[in-house]
Amino acid sequence: MKEIATHRDLPYPRICAHRGMHMDTAPENSLPAFAMAAALGADEIELDLWPDKEGELFVFHDPWVIDGSRKTLISDMTTREVRAVDIGTPFSPAFKGLGIPSFEEVLDLVARRVILNIHIKSPIKNRVMGEKMRARIERWKQLYYGNVPLMPPFPDREPDTDPVFENREFERYSEKDFQHILDLLDRYRCREHAYIAGERDVLAVAQEMAPDIERCCLEAKNDTIMEHALRYDCKKVQFDKEATTSWMLEQAHAHGMTCNMFWSNIGEEACAYLDYGIDCILTDSFQAVSAAVKARQREKCKQSSERAQENGERS
Repeated sequence: MKEIATHRDLPYPRICAHRGMHMDTAPENSLPAFAMAAALGADEIELDLWPDKEGELFVFHDPWVIDGSRKTLISDMTTREVRAVDIGTPFSPAFKGLGIPSFEEVLDLVARRVILNIHIKSPIKNRVMGEKMRARIERWKQLYYGNVPLMPPFPDREPDTDPVFENREFERYSEKDFQHILDLLDRYRCREHAYIAGERDVLAVAQEMAPDIERCCLEAKNDTIMEHALRYDCKKVQFDKEATTSWMLEQAHAHGMTCNMFWSNIGEEACAYLDYGIDCILTDSFQAVSAAVKARQREKCKQSSERAQENGERS
């Protein structure tokens, strides 16, 4: 398939297939989900990275694999153990035997065919939060899994920072693991078709080791996202629609940052956020949202053409 423009050259607005094209289609963060998203014209795909016990990088959302009542951290599993996990059968018998893909397998499939929003997951020991953050995440779960629309604008409210989360001690992301990510991006000539998304432990290492790769701040569930985006010289921020204020968006625009929004699975809502000033929508419903956005763009072009024609007739 033909290569697309680089991350810096591909125009906005963009639609990002969150964990690939997976809703009612294929298991999330799987090779079929990524292949379908790329084949159907996604501007970006978002994927989640974890290292296993041996340093192999795997694409999986959660930090652990669940087998019955047992949870095992991917970081405590050998490569062979991770590869033995069947993520296909729980989704559908048609995908029986489908395994967790490695980062290299994903690159081999879609490198330079789509922009990669690489969410480098923070070590599980960095997950420290207080009551405010727990309540916010519970609200997020209700909205996300209930597919509840939240139409713009973002609210005007006072900052609501969880001090336990904000002042937590955290472990820097492993430089060895980060170098492995860079080596794979270079092997597939993909640096210019990717950006690094993460929290401050990831951003600090990315800023030092790969200043040429654009960074996207993911400190979105606390009201200090802009503070960290500026500290780590991020060119992008990824807002969480249920935890964002109008001031945050204004600050991002004032500093020339492009703005992702997680999430929208409803076409009308996605179009409204793009009109509001968001640059890229992350969605689990790529086909529906993409179709709605394209229809909206055609309508805007038609309206613009009609206005130009009317102005020409008046003159």
